Amino acid sequence: MRYETLNSQILECCPDLTADEAAETGKNLVALLKILHEAVQEDPELKKFLTAQMKGDFINEHKQ
Repeated sequence: MRYETLNSQILECCPDLTADEAAETGKNLVALLKILHEAVQEDPELKKFLTAQMKGDFINEHKQ
C-alpha cells in the first residue's frame, strides 16, 4: 500500500484531521504493523490469535 492511499483512507475515516496529522497517523500505523510483523515471527501462536481476531473468530482461552 502506498502512503498516499493510506493517507486518503485515514482522511476518509477521520475527516477532521489535517493532512499532516493524517501523514503522521499513517507513519505510526506502519510502525505498528512492523512491530506486529516481528512479534508474530517470534510467536506463531500470536499470529493465530491475531488472524482469528481479524476474522471475528474471537479466541477466549478462559471459556469453560
